[in-house]
Amino acid sequence: MTGPGTPTPPASIEVFYSYAHEDEELVKELRKHLSTLKRQGVIRDWYDREITAGTDWKGQVDQHLNSSGVILLLVSADLLASDYRYDVEMTRALERHDQGEARVIPVILRPVDWKGAPFGKLQSLPTDGKPVTSWNNRDEAFTDVARGIWQAVSQLAVLQPPVGTPTVGQAFWNVPHPRNPSFTGREAEIAGLRERLARKRKTALAQAISGLGGIGKTQTAVEYAYHYRDEYKAVLWLNAESPLSLKTGCGDIARQMPLPHDEKDLDQAAAAVKYWLGTHPDWLLILDNADDPAVLESFLPTDHEGHILMTSRAQDFQHLGILDPVELGELQIEDATTFLLRRCGREGAHEAERGAARELAGELDGLPLALEQAAAYIVATRATFQRYLESYRTGGLARLEARRPALGRYPKSVATTWAANFAAVQADSEAAADVLRLSAFLAPDAIPFELLTRGVSQLGPALEATLSRAEGDPLVVNDVLQALGRFSLVRIDGERDTFGIHRMVQEVFKDAMDDAPRRLWAERAVRAVNQAFPNVEYANWPLCDRLLPHAIAVSCWIERDRMVFPAAGRLPNQTAWYLRDRAQYAEAEPLCKQAMEIRHTALGERHPDYANSLNNLAGLYYAMGRHARSYAPLFSEISGI
Repeated sequence: MTGPGTPTPPASIEVFYSYAHEDEELVKELRKHLSTLKRQGVIRDWYDREITAGTDWKGQVDQHLNSSGVILLLVSADLLASDYRYDVEMTRALERHDQGEARVIPVILRPVDWKGAPFGKLQSLPTDGKPVTSWNNRDEAFTDVARGIWQAVSQLAVLQPPVGTPTVGQAFWNVPHPRNPSFTGREAEIAGLRERLARKRKTALAQAISGLGGIGKTQTAVEYAYHYRDEYKAVLWLNAESPLSLKTGCGDIARQMPLPHDEKDLDQAAAAVKYWLGTHPDWLLILDNADDPAVLESFLPTDHEGHILMTSRAQDFQHLGILDPVELGELQIEDATTFLLRRCGREGAHEAERGAARELAGELDGLPLALEQAAAYIVATRATFQRYLESYRTGGLARLEARRPALGRYPKSVATTWAANFAAVQADSEAAADVLRLSAFLAPDAIPFELLTRGVSQLGPALEATLSRAEGDPLVVNDVLQALGRFSLVRIDGERDTFGIHRMVQEVFKDAMDDAPRRLWAERAVRAVNQAFPNVEYANWPLCDRLLPHAIAVSCWIERDRMVFPAAGRLPNQTAWYLRDRAQYAEAEPLCKQAMEIRHTALGERHPDYANSLNNLAGLYYAMGRHARSYAPLFSEISGI
């Protein structure tokens, strides 16, 4: 449901009630529960008791039945028994539904066998299929129905201004998305965008929202448009996915304004819109999905008095004069938790549920798309956060993919949202694609460039050939990562010579691998980190520290895949040694034991590397202040080797 303070969208959706008069009291209760949506201007509802005496009753019903965007069939035995409701209203409603002109929603008021009715295959409300009058708490039933109606309204193709073509100079708005009532956070980013765009009034100004697919770029642009709509005389929205989508959008705008052009010529339409932007002030142009910013240049006026805001997975906009795009990261844990509670209508949840929501937000690493998918499932099934969290920890991505996003107009799920980008990366650079595969098995943050350059011989032929060709060139890694930066699949920190990857991207890439390539890349990660990890001495501590989280991450894969080869034994041994030198004894102990067991299996009990592991474990116990009986047997075994 919408929260308090949600502003009115540009136009509301008319809701038509088809019901039996025997259910009048239930209809009144439902209308009360929709009062918030009516007050906010999201819907305007109509039923036949609003017909004044003496007017054409049938004509009024037909008029509203044909103009409504949502038609509610309030199902009971009396409705199904009514010839007029069944044969006329229901038939016309389903015709409009099948033609995509309206959304028909059956609302089951009282128990009746309705599965064989013409609407039997449609999604009904309440969401659990139980009639409203069969609920213990009728208010809860109607709240569930009202939430489902809001979701249906939000999924309609466009909330546009009333029919009519405004003349040039009048307010114009064609934002194709309703305001998301569950939108959470991003206050600093939105305020920052406004501050940047408003610095100068008579200069060509543009800003970009950049980030990973599913991070919420479009939703942030939508929120900016609604938040600052009163600051602009016109707000124009174009899909910038391709030159054709831009031209088509310009054609729609030129027709709606209207602007002089040949309606059959999209190039003329684009030129007309560009001319209008260059000759009128105080407008906002939003270019959504501008993943190839180069295609925008010919569409943008060189001199104007408006604001341009684009959303893109790209990171480089310098040829458009944008040197500091707003880069969206994951939602902070508090904002992500608030989103889940608000989105699921459980802001009053008890402490254990709130804690589970917070843990789930952390598991999904604050990715808005993943949070929305989880919330969509929880709302639809009425599951608890605790149960969903338990299932997600067991089933992982498969559990998340059980439901597509319902709000926010995300076109794809988490599992598919990056697939096209990865295919493009692979077509452009097999070496860059291999960096993604490798990164899926490392710690997600601060992956040092040295891991690639020092471990290159263990990373497969594509990366080895690419990195070796430019030996001694300090920018070779940047060149490889550039293909990934085009889609924000990695975050590059040039000052620290590191890059990072979102945890959900890691999960998607691992899940997409068959067992053999997954084992191959897990092993390559182990071998590369081992080769990059230096001997543990004071001068090497900085590099050890940079590689430490990745050494710990791959140790889990050593355990999981039961890797038994010398490199799989050396890496945990070196890592434990470094942790011991830094007095991190508790973290060092399991790694020390892991190294000892692998070396015993891989090399045999008389090998000096096994003796080295015994010695390290004994030294660790001594440093920890353990009793002599903990480490004396280890020294005794060493002496026998």
